[in-house]
Formats: sequence, C-alpha cells, structure tokens
Amino acid sequence: MEAALMRAKTAVLYRGAVPLHTFLVQHAVTQQERERGLVGKLNLADYEALMLHVPEPDFVTITNRNVSFPICVFYLNAQGVVIDRKFFRANDPIMYGCSNTSHVIEMPESAKGFLPVTTHVRWQSS
Repeated sequence: MEAALMRAKTAVLYRGAVPLHTFLVQHAVTQQERERGLVGKLNLADYEALMLHVPEPDFVTITNRNVSFPICVFYLNAQGVVIDRKFFRANDPIMYGCSNTSHVIEMPESAKGFLPVTTHVRWQSS
C-alpha cells in the first residue's frame, strides 16, 4: 500500500452542495494498487478512506478477504452517483460486484449508512 499512501490527500466529500465529511483519502490508481486495496492495513480510522479509480466504467468486484476490519464500500458511476453499496465483515471472502462503476470508495464501518444509493457525490482534494 506504500504507493497508494504516497497519493494520500485531504478531500472533502459532498452530497450535492452540502459538505459531509473531510477525509484523508488514499488513491489507488494503478492496477496493482487497486488489487491490493486495504490488505496490510491494521485499521481504517473514521477520517480515512480509500478511493479506487477505474480507468473506464466497468463491472468491479470487491472482497474484504485478508483485511482484518469491516468496511463499507460505495460504488459510483462516472457522474459521481452512488449506484450500489455493500458492507463487508472483517476477512469476508465473499466477492460483490457492480456494473458501470467508475469509482469505488472504501470507508470504515462507521460510514455504513453514510451515502444512500442515488446520492450524487463529489469530492475536492487539497
């Protein structure tokens, strides 16, 4: 995860025009970073998130296998609309996928009810 950590930036997550939360976002841009995801991290603080950038909208599968803490995953389309979400238990071997995905945001368990499906999300990094 070292490469993704180098891309960590502060980002404000918005629902429409309303700022919701400020996060330290780690960006997984390369195929290797996306595949590694959160493997090797000990936890995810309430102010941390991992954003996976998909080069083109696609069917994206996520699993929480080999991750020792629960996470909430939000699948976004190219317009930044939450098209699906899924809660994963710690070390959950189940794979869950969503089509037409452009971005995936992995957040701590505390974000479970944070972004309902159909919510338009945008973020600004600094």
